Amino acid sequence: MLQPNGEFLPHVRLAKDLLDKKRYDKRVRPVIDQTKPTKVLFTMSLYQILAINDKQQSLDLNVWIIQKWRDEFLGWNPTKYGFINSTILPFESIWLPDTYVYNSVIMNRQETERYINVVVNTNYWKKEKGADITFMYPALYRTTCRLNIKYFPYDQQYCTIIISSWTSDKASIDYQPEYNFVNLQNYIPNEEWIVISFDIQRVEQKFVCCPEPWVLLECNLVIRRKPLYYIVNLVVPTSIITLVAVTGFFTPASTSNERREKLSLGIDALLAMSILMMMVSEQMPTTSDYVPLFGLFYLAIIVIIFVGTIFTAFILNIHLQKQYNRPISPFIAYIFFHKIAVWLKLQPSANLSELWRETGAQYGMNKISKIKWLQNRDRRDKIKKKISKDNMKSVQIEKIRDFSKPDNLSTLNLMNMQIPLIDGENNSGRDNQQINNLNGDLTWRASNNAKSNWRRLAFKVCRNNDCADSSINLTEYKYPLESNIFNEQYKGTNDTSTYKHAPISTLTSFTAQPSVKSQKYNDVDELDQKLRRRYALEWEFLAAIVDRILLIVFSILVIVVTVLMIGIGEAIHLSYAQQDMNNLMNNGNNSSSKTNDVAL
Repeated sequence: MLQPNGEFLPHVRLAKDLLDKKRYDKRVRPVIDQTKPTKVLFTMSLYQILAINDKQQSLDLNVWIIQKWRDEFLGWNPTKYGFINSTILPFESIWLPDTYVYNSVIMNRQETERYINVVVNTNYWKKEKGADITFMYPALYRTTCRLNIKYFPYDQQYCTIIISSWTSDKASIDYQPEYNFVNLQNYIPNEEWIVISFDIQRVEQKFVCCPEPWVLLECNLVIRRKPLYYIVNLVVPTSIITLVAVTGFFTPASTSNERREKLSLGIDALLAMSILMMMVSEQMPTTSDYVPLFGLFYLAIIVIIFVGTIFTAFILNIHLQKQYNRPISPFIAYIFFHKIAVWLKLQPSANLSELWRETGAQYGMNKISKIKWLQNRDRRDKIKKKISKDNMKSVQIEKIRDFSKPDNLSTLNLMNMQIPLIDGENNSGRDNQQINNLNGDLTWRASNNAKSNWRRLAFKVCRNNDCADSSINLTEYKYPLESNIFNEQYKGTNDTSTYKHAPISTLTSFTAQPSVKSQKYNDVDELDQKLRRRYALEWEFLAAIVDRILLIVFSILVIVVTVLMIGIGEAIHLSYAQQDMNNLMNNGNNSSSKTNDVAL
C-alpha cells in the first residue's frame, strides 16, 4: 500500500480521501444545493422468467439492474492521483437511493437484491463537480401480477413492476429511464411463455400523504402463453376419451346386462372428467367474474357425457320393450326401418328379415319390387347354373288359390312351388355377392307365398269360430285373458267380444287336444311364438338404429366442441398479433413526431 518513498499508492490514497468522514457522509443526499433533485437513471435487463404462479397471481423474474446518478461529493483531480479516472468503492460506504419495488411480494430486500460494489468515474475532465456513480446488481423479484385467464390456455398477460423511492418524492429524487425498453439480449426463453414486449415508462403520481408527486417507473411486461402443451396433454386426450365413451354408450348390445354396463361407463367417464377439471382448476386462480375458455370446454364435455348417459338409459328402455311383446307403431316403423335404416346402411338380422318375409312386412333394405325381380331374371338364371346342387335347399310352400269364395273353404287346392334357398357358407368372393343378390331377388316371390301361407294358418284358426272375415290382422289378434282357453265359460260360444287384449307373454302353451279345436289352438300357439319373436327383434333393431344415430350425433358434437375450442384460441392469438402490430406502428409514429419536434 506504500510506495518506496513512504507515501500511499495513488488508488489507496484516493479511496481514503474520498471516504474520509470529514468530507463525506453517506447519510446525506450528495448535492450541494438541496433544492435540486438527484437525477437517477434506471436500466433493467431481463435474464429469465422463473415462474408465473396462476394460483397466487405472482411473477418471478431474474433481472439485472443498473442505476446511475451524480454524487457531487465524490470528485477528485486525476493529476493528483496518478491520473486515475475511475475507481471501485464498497456500496455501503456511499449514499444510495432507496429504490424499491412497490408491488413486491417479498418485503426483505436482502432476499431479492444482491448489492456488490459501485463504480465511480470522476467528472474533472468534463469541468463538472463530483463523480458519476454506476450501481449494478442482480435481483430476483417476485411481484404481484393480476392474471386474466378468460382465454386460458390462449391467454396474454400484462404484468407491471412499479419501481420508485420509498421516502423521497420528486423534489429529492427524479427517476428517469435511460432507455424506454428492457434489454432482452441475454434473455433465456421460457418453455411456456413468449415475451411480446417489455418497456419502461415514467409516471408522476400523487399520494394522499404528501403534497409533492412521486416519480414512478412502470415496467410493463407483456407475455403470451404457448398453448401446445395444454392442447396435446389435456384437450386432445379429453376429446379422445370422450369419443371412446360415446362409442361405448351407443354400440349395439345384445343383452340387457351389456347395456347396464354402459351406464356404469358413463358414470366412470363423468368421474374422469371431473378429476381432470379439478386438476386444471387447481392451477388457475379462483374467480367468479367469468368462466375460462378451458373451463367451458370441460363443462361442454361433461354435459355431452351426461346427456349421453341419459340417452343410454333411454335406449335401454327401448331394448327392454321386447319383454312386453308390444308391436312398434307403424309410423315409427316406417320412419326408422324404411327411411333411417336405409340412410344409415343398417341391415336387420337374418331372423328378422325372415319373419318380415313370412308375415309380408317389408321395410327398408328388404323392399324389392316385382319389376326389379323380372328385370333380373336373366341374370338370376345364369347365377343358378354356377351354384352347386349341394348348396341348394328346397322347401314346399303351399299357396291357397282362392279365399274369396266361402264355398271353396272346405276344399283347398294347393299349388306346390320350389323356392331355392342359397347357402353361401361354402362360397366366397364374387360368388357370395351374386348369391346375396339372388336371395334378395327371390324375396318378392317368397314373400307372396309366405303371405298365402299365413292367411291359410289364420283361416284355420278362425274357421271353427265362424269368423265373419277370413282375413285376420295378425298384429292385433285377440287372445283370452286367462291362459286356460278351455274354460267352461268359453265353451260353445263364438263371441269374440268376451276376449280381451292381453300380453302375449302371459299365454301359456296350449295342451294338445284331439279334434279340430286342438289343431286350432296349436296354430294359435304357432302364431303367438312367431309374433313374439318378430316384436322382440323389431325392438332390438330399433334400439340399434337409435344407437347409430346418437353415436353419429354425439361424435360430431365432441369434434365440434374440440374444433371450436382450438379455433377460438387461434382467433384470439391472431387478434393479439394484430393489436401488437398496431401498437408498434403507433409507437413508431410517436417517435418520429418527437424527432421532428426536436429538429425544429
